[in-house]
Amino acid sequence: MKKITFFGFFLFSFLIAQNAMAVPGVEVDYIYSGSPGNYVFDFTVYNNIANSNPHSIYAWGVNLTNSGISGPADWYPGSPYNTANDGGWNITYDSVWKNLSLGLPQAIYPGNSLSGFTLNYPAANVPGTIYFFAFGWDYSAYVPYAGDGSFIHYINNPGFQGIAHNTAVPEPTTMLLLGLALFGLAGVRRKFKR
Repeated sequence: MKKITFFGFFLFSFLIAQNAMAVPGVEVDYIYSGSPGNYVFDFTVYNNIANSNPHSIYAWGVNLTNSGISGPADWYPGSPYNTANDGGWNITYDSVWKNLSLGLPQAIYPGNSLSGFTLNYPAANVPGTIYFFAFGWDYSAYVPYAGDGSFIHYINNPGFQGIAHNTAVPEPTTMLLLGLALFGLAGVRRKFKR
Protein backbone atom coordinates (compact mmCIF):
# COMPACT_ATOMS: atom_id res chain seq x y z
CA MET A 1 0.00 0.00 0.00
CA LYS A 2 2.90 2.33 0.77
CA LYS A 3 4.35 1.79 -2.71
CA ILE A 4 1.05 2.63 -4.38
CA THR A 5 0.68 5.72 -2.23
CA PHE A 6 4.27 6.79 -2.98
CA PHE A 7 3.79 6.22 -6.71
CA GLY A 8 0.53 8.20 -6.70
CA PHE A 9 2.18 11.07 -4.81
CA PHE A 10 5.16 11.02 -7.21
CA LEU A 11 2.89 11.08 -10.28
CA PHE A 12 0.77 13.90 -8.84
CA SER A 13 3.89 15.94 -7.99
CA PHE A 14 5.33 15.37 -11.47
CA LEU A 15 2.13 16.59 -13.16
CA ILE A 16 1.99 19.68 -10.95
CA ALA A 17 5.66 20.46 -11.73
CA GLN A 18 5.04 20.09 -15.48
CA ASN A 19 2.19 22.58 -15.34
CA ALA A 20 4.23 25.04 -13.28
CA MET A 21 7.20 25.16 -15.69
CA ALA A 22 7.50 28.42 -17.58
CA VAL A 23 7.28 28.29 -21.35
CA PRO A 24 9.54 30.71 -23.24
CA GLY A 25 7.85 33.34 -25.33
CA VAL A 26 4.08 33.12 -25.63
CA GLU A 27 1.55 30.42 -24.81
CA VAL A 28 -2.13 30.18 -25.81
CA ASP A 29 -4.80 28.00 -24.18
CA TYR A 30 -8.42 27.55 -25.20
CA ILE A 31 -11.70 25.92 -24.35
CA TYR A 32 -14.66 25.51 -26.68
CA SER A 33 -18.38 24.87 -26.42
CA GLY A 34 -21.31 24.59 -28.78
CA SER A 35 -22.24 22.17 -31.52
CA PRO A 36 -21.22 21.51 -35.14
CA GLY A 37 -21.57 24.67 -37.18
CA ASN A 38 -21.85 26.82 -34.06
CA TYR A 39 -18.74 26.37 -31.90
CA VAL A 40 -17.49 29.14 -29.62
CA PHE A 41 -13.79 29.26 -28.72
CA ASP A 42 -12.47 31.19 -25.71
CA PHE A 43 -8.71 31.85 -25.67
CA THR A 44 -6.25 32.92 -22.98
CA VAL A 45 -2.85 34.37 -23.96
CA TYR A 46 0.15 34.06 -21.61
CA ASN A 47 3.17 36.33 -21.97
CA ASN A 48 6.12 34.26 -20.69
CA ILE A 49 8.77 36.58 -22.12
CA ALA A 50 11.48 37.05 -19.50
CA ASN A 51 11.47 40.39 -17.69
CA SER A 52 14.97 41.00 -19.04
CA ASN A 53 13.20 41.32 -22.41
CA PRO A 54 10.32 43.66 -21.47
CA HIS A 55 8.03 43.03 -24.43
CA SER A 56 4.25 43.24 -24.11
CA ILE A 57 1.96 41.33 -26.48
CA TYR A 58 -0.01 43.71 -28.68
CA ALA A 59 -1.27 41.44 -31.51
CA TRP A 60 -1.96 37.75 -31.91
CA GLY A 61 -4.13 35.37 -33.91
CA VAL A 62 -5.15 31.78 -34.71
CA ASN A 63 -5.61 29.88 -37.96
CA LEU A 64 -9.37 29.51 -37.63
CA THR A 65 -12.03 31.07 -39.83
CA ASN A 66 -14.73 32.84 -37.89
CA SER A 67 -18.21 34.26 -38.17
CA GLY A 68 -17.41 36.88 -35.53
CA ILE A 69 -14.70 37.62 -32.97
CA SER A 70 -14.51 39.73 -29.85
CA GLY A 71 -11.89 40.50 -27.25
CA PRO A 72 -11.20 42.26 -23.97
CA ALA A 73 -11.37 46.05 -23.71
CA ASP A 74 -9.25 47.84 -26.33
CA TRP A 75 -8.59 44.66 -28.35
CA TYR A 76 -9.98 44.81 -31.88
CA PRO A 77 -10.28 42.43 -34.86
CA GLY A 78 -7.34 42.62 -37.25
CA SER A 79 -6.75 41.56 -40.84
CA PRO A 80 -5.71 38.01 -41.77
CA TYR A 81 -1.95 37.56 -41.58
CA ASN A 82 0.56 35.01 -42.91
CA THR A 83 3.76 34.73 -40.85
CA ALA A 84 5.75 33.53 -43.89
CA ASN A 85 5.93 37.21 -44.87
CA ASP A 86 8.24 37.75 -41.88
CA GLY A 87 10.14 34.45 -41.74
CA GLY A 88 7.57 32.33 -39.88
CA TRP A 89 5.53 29.31 -40.87
CA ASN A 90 3.45 29.51 -44.04
CA ILE A 91 0.13 29.65 -42.18
CA THR A 92 -2.64 32.17 -42.70
CA TYR A 93 -4.18 33.34 -39.44
CA ASP A 94 -7.75 34.39 -40.26
CA SER A 95 -8.72 35.37 -36.69
CA VAL A 96 -6.51 38.21 -35.44
CA TRP A 97 -6.78 40.48 -32.40
CA LYS A 98 -4.85 43.76 -32.11
CA ASN A 99 -4.29 46.20 -29.28
CA LEU A 100 -3.36 49.54 -30.73
CA SER A 101 -2.21 50.97 -27.39
CA LEU A 102 1.04 48.93 -27.51
CA GLY A 103 2.61 49.69 -24.12
CA LEU A 104 -0.48 50.85 -22.27
CA PRO A 105 -2.16 48.68 -19.60
CA GLN A 106 -4.37 46.92 -22.14
CA ALA A 107 -1.41 45.05 -23.68
CA ILE A 108 -0.26 41.76 -22.12
CA TYR A 109 2.87 42.45 -20.06
CA PRO A 110 5.61 39.88 -19.27
CA GLY A 111 4.47 37.41 -16.62
CA ASN A 112 0.79 38.20 -17.22
CA SER A 113 -2.08 36.62 -19.12
CA LEU A 114 -5.33 37.87 -20.59
CA SER A 115 -8.57 35.96 -21.22
CA GLY A 116 -11.75 36.77 -23.08
CA PHE A 117 -10.66 36.42 -26.69
CA THR A 118 -13.62 34.66 -28.29
CA LEU A 119 -14.54 33.59 -31.79
CA ASN A 120 -17.51 31.89 -33.38
CA TYR A 121 -16.37 28.93 -35.47
CA PRO A 122 -18.91 27.91 -38.15
CA ALA A 123 -17.32 24.58 -39.18
CA ALA A 124 -18.76 21.11 -38.66
CA ASN A 125 -15.77 19.78 -36.67
CA VAL A 126 -13.32 21.15 -34.13
CA PRO A 127 -9.79 21.09 -35.61
CA GLY A 128 -7.21 18.78 -34.03
CA THR A 129 -4.48 21.44 -34.08
CA ILE A 130 -4.83 25.21 -33.74
CA TYR A 131 -1.77 27.33 -34.57
CA PHE A 132 -1.19 30.81 -33.19
CA PHE A 133 1.14 33.76 -33.69
CA ALA A 134 1.82 36.73 -31.42
CA PHE A 135 3.83 39.93 -31.66
CA GLY A 136 5.60 41.61 -28.76
CA TRP A 137 6.56 45.23 -28.35
CA ASP A 138 9.15 46.75 -26.04
CA TYR A 139 7.24 49.27 -23.97
CA SER A 140 10.22 50.84 -22.21
CA ALA A 141 13.36 51.80 -24.10
CA TYR A 142 13.27 49.98 -27.45
CA VAL A 143 15.34 47.06 -26.18
CA PRO A 144 16.00 44.45 -28.89
CA TYR A 145 14.56 41.03 -28.08
CA ALA A 146 17.36 38.63 -27.11
CA GLY A 147 15.42 35.54 -26.02
CA ASP A 148 14.50 32.24 -27.64
CA GLY A 149 11.48 31.18 -29.65
CA SER A 150 11.04 34.20 -31.88
CA PHE A 151 10.68 33.89 -35.65
CA ILE A 152 11.40 37.55 -36.27
CA HIS A 153 13.83 39.92 -34.56
CA TYR A 154 13.01 43.46 -35.54
CA ILE A 155 14.69 45.89 -33.17
CA ASN A 156 11.90 45.66 -30.59
CA ASN A 157 9.11 43.67 -32.22
CA PRO A 158 9.62 39.89 -31.85
CA GLY A 159 7.12 37.46 -33.36
CA PHE A 160 6.19 34.10 -31.82
CA GLN A 161 4.21 31.14 -33.05
CA GLY A 162 3.14 27.78 -31.71
CA ILE A 163 0.27 25.39 -31.08
CA ALA A 164 -2.61 26.38 -28.80
CA HIS A 165 -3.53 23.94 -26.02
CA ASN A 166 -7.04 22.74 -25.24
CA THR A 167 -7.55 23.12 -21.49
CA ALA A 168 -10.93 21.44 -21.23
CA VAL A 169 -11.71 20.38 -17.67
CA PRO A 170 -12.42 16.65 -17.27
CA GLU A 171 -16.05 15.84 -16.65
CA PRO A 172 -16.92 14.88 -13.05
CA THR A 173 -17.86 11.36 -14.14
CA THR A 174 -14.40 10.87 -15.64
CA MET A 175 -12.78 11.93 -12.38
CA LEU A 176 -15.17 9.66 -10.43
CA LEU A 177 -14.24 6.67 -12.62
CA LEU A 178 -10.54 7.41 -12.19
CA GLY A 179 -10.95 7.64 -8.42
CA LEU A 180 -12.91 4.39 -8.28
CA ALA A 181 -10.27 2.62 -10.37
CA LEU A 182 -7.47 3.78 -8.06
CA PHE A 183 -9.52 2.78 -5.00
CA GLY A 184 -10.15 -0.64 -6.57
CA LEU A 185 -6.46 -1.15 -7.30
CA ALA A 186 -5.62 -0.34 -3.69
CA GLY A 187 -8.25 -2.85 -2.52
CA VAL A 188 -6.93 -5.62 -4.80
CA ARG A 189 -3.40 -4.94 -3.62
CA ARG A 190 -4.53 -5.12 0.01
CA LYS A 191 -6.37 -8.42 -0.61
CA PHE A 192 -3.31 -10.08 -2.18
CA LYS A 193 -1.09 -8.82 0.60
CA ARG A 194 -3.10 -10.79 3.22
